[in-house]
This record gives sequence, structure tokens and C-alpha cells, in this order.
Amino acid sequence: MRRGPLAVVLLATIDPTVRDLASLALACDLGDGVEVRHELVAGADGPQEVRCTVSDITGVVFTSLAELDHGCLSCTVREGLVPTLQWVAEQGRWSSALVTLPVGAANEQVAQQLQYAIDQQALQARLAHSLAVVDPETLVDDLLGDHLLAERGLALSEHDARAVGEALSAQLDAADTVVTLDHAQPQASSLLEHVLPPEVHRVTGLHRLDVGALLAGNHDVEALDARLAPSRRRVRCHEERDGVWTVVLDSTRAFHPQRLLDQVELLGSGPVRARGCFWLPSRPDAVCVWDGSGGQLSIGEVGHWCEQERRTRLVVTGTCQETRGRIERAFRDVLLSEHEQSSAAARWAGRSDGLEAWLGEVELPQAG
Repeated sequence: MRRGPLAVVLLATIDPTVRDLASLALACDLGDGVEVRHELVAGADGPQEVRCTVSDITGVVFTSLAELDHGCLSCTVREGLVPTLQWVAEQGRWSSALVTLPVGAANEQVAQQLQYAIDQQALQARLAHSLAVVDPETLVDDLLGDHLLAERGLALSEHDARAVGEALSAQLDAADTVVTLDHAQPQASSLLEHVLPPEVHRVTGLHRLDVGALLAGNHDVEALDARLAPSRRRVRCHEERDGVWTVVLDSTRAFHPQRLLDQVELLGSGPVRARGCFWLPSRPDAVCVWDGSGGQLSIGEVGHWCEQERRTRLVVTGTCQETRGRIERAFRDVLLSEHEQSSAAARWAGRSDGLEAWLGEVELPQAG
């Protein structure tokens, strides 16, 4: 019989073969553990379905199908995962569970949902570890290339327009440990060194994983949220190696809204991984997030500056020097000048800035 709550390890990948290799290697070391695997399959009548398979060292325990009725695989997985894990916990037969996520699924979202269920006492378990596994042979192209998940047949729904790099970046950022299948080529190894947050542990080879240590760990959702805050991101590596560079573009000045619109392609496109924050004179209290990978860029509001000093800070990693120069020039051009900043509050207060489609409506000044 199990003692204590069920220890849960999340496994995230962006390649089906990598997922199968990793889950097999981990399952062999789980001992009295169980694997809970979710994958997308074609339904008998056309609609896609999510198949959940629970298995242990003796074989398949049970399989269930859920229709993807609202077009969101991540939501379907989360909604079905909690009751499945609770059933596993109630049996008392297994001490741990390896949750093998669908290819491309966001590990952070699943972890948040599980932690909420644990906090609400709807799940007798604990989050032990979040693990991401990558193929070093394809890493550079996966992370910095412009391929879409849909082009590889890996989209999680018909509305999933994410790039491969976008999905991979999210998995790497939210992992406690990132594992490469084997020794990476120098450029791939350097790229990982540049893009991984300092808190993320790196392991070369599945055979080097200590499954006992994974199960004994503690995946802290709150700490993860804090370290991923765009205004607080730390850089792991500044040194240029093997053609991989990281540049930190930092200023207390805001972006000029119109120049940002005019030059967003120069600043945000290309084979780079970019993340950070910025602020606008039209929205002086809003922390705006900048998150791009493989030519796709996402911006939005993620809170308020409160007691923090307002900053425009982008951390950009790439392998092309021409792209680096173009981004550095665009960054300088888009910033307000010292003169513009001194009069920005009066000029932009309550005015449309053209960014409503991404950031919502500009707040009007309070009367009186």
C-alpha cells in the first residue's frame, strides 16, 4: 500500500518519437508507479477524441476516450486528468504517476490545474517534477525555425496556430529539468545554455535521469510564476559561443506606440527567441509582455508596475548576426527619445495608441 500522496511527474515534448522514448525509459524505472498518457486520435464519426491510457508494469489498466467537443485539447486533458489521477490515488496500488502529455501541450497550464485541484483537496497528490525532453539534432530548427505545429500534423485543435518554437519555448521555460536524448551538437548545446532559465536543471541522456530524485522533488507553481514574470526574467548565459548570441536590450524609456506599430516586424521577426517586457506612454501602469519564437510574436498586458520601476527590457537569443543588428537598431528607433519621454504623459493620456487589438482599450483619465 502507498504511503503519502501520489507523486506526479509531468512529461512534455514536441515530437512523438521523443515522447515514446522518454516515457518508456521513465516507466521502466517507476517501479510501483503508473503512466497516465493522453493523445489525440480520430473519432469514429469524424470529431477528434482524446484517448487516456493508464498502464503500469503489468500492462494496460484501462483506456478511456473523451470527445474533443470544445476544440481545446489542453482543456480536455485537464478536465479528465484530475479525476483519473484521483482514481489512481484512491486505489492505493501505486506510489507515483508519470503524466505523459500530448505532443505540444503546455506543461505549465496542466501543472496549474493540478495544483489548484490539490489545494482544493480534490486530488490527493503532489506535483513532484515537470520534465521536458528534446531532440538535440532538431533543437535549433525547432526553436528558431518558422514551422507550425499544424504543418507537422501536431496541432492540438483546428484552431491551434502555434509555431513549433512557441510550443517548445513554453515547455522549456516551465520545466524543472530539460533532458536531451543524447549529446547535442555544439550550437544546439549553446542554444540551450542561452535560452534555459537559470533555475532549470539540464541533463544529457535519458539514462542519466535519477527517477528517484524526480519523484522526491517539488514542482512549485507559485515560484514558477514568479520566475517567468516578464519584468523579472534572468539571463543564464551572455557569452557568445558556437554562433549563438544573447543580447539584453534595456531602457527605462517607453516604446513609442506608432513607431512600435511601424517597426514591429523589424523588432519581432526572424529566427530568434525573444522574451521580456515593455511599457507605453498611453498605458503607463501596464506591464506589457513580449514573447516571440521562430518568427511568431505575442504581446499582451500581464499586470501593473505597482512599486516596480517601469522598464523596457527584451532578452533576445539567435544565431544570425544580421538579425541581431537589425533588432538592436529597431529597438533604439522604437524607444521614446529623452525629449519625447518628458512630455509623453500629457501627450498620450487617454489617446488611442493603435494597439487595442492586442492590449485592449486605453483607459481614460479619471475625471476631476
